[in-house]
Amino acid sequence: MLKQISFLSLLLILLTFSGVGEANPDTSILSEKKASIRTVINKMYDTPEHKVLIDPVVVNKKYALASWIHADIGGRVVMHQNDKKQWEVVLCSGKAVTDKDFLLTTGMPASTAETLVQELALTEAKLSKEKIALFDSFKAVVRGSHQAMHESGDSKSHPTKSHPVNKGNHTDSPESSSVESSSVKSSSVKSSSVKSSSAKRSEKKSHH
Repeated sequence: MLKQISFLSLLLILLTFSGVGEANPDTSILSEKKASIRTVINKMYDTPEHKVLIDPVVVNKKYALASWIHADIGGRVVMHQNDKKQWEVVLCSGKAVTDKDFLLTTGMPASTAETLVQELALTEAKLSKEKIALFDSFKAVVRGSHQAMHESGDSKSHPTKSHPVNKGNHTDSPESSSVESSSVKSSSVKSSSVKSSSAKRSEKKSHH
């Protein structure tokens, strides 16, 4: 009788702890995705003086959001996994990345955007207010992809109204305005000369 009880107890213990030490496939895949995202960002933005600290990272299907700190600046990045299973930078910004409607402008599905925003908020809630304020402080919206940046060795941002760095790219810069103004003046002078010549010819004909 005691042997039977001992055997049943041992069997119950084995059944209870049989899953210990076995990795959850979903958890492993998620961890791999997060590690890949961190690797991409670090390769792109690390400097000899400072390494980019990336935490937290939240992933949903082919999209991800990551909060980062580089020296004394911080922000958030939107990532996308392409058909080759490579993670690319969609854009870098700050507080805007926590807005679902803003994420929809990247082409992200509504359900994915909502899930990522909620997960990021829950994860960042465990951090200090100072860190969250640093993530929010990045005001620009820098768009690009990992492939474009990797090939050029530099960040290729598209000129946008919210990106102050690119103000000089607009055609209404002081330099272009002065050039345009000179062109207009030159055209006016030429036009006046033509009119004057025409008038003189007309006078000569009338005298004849």
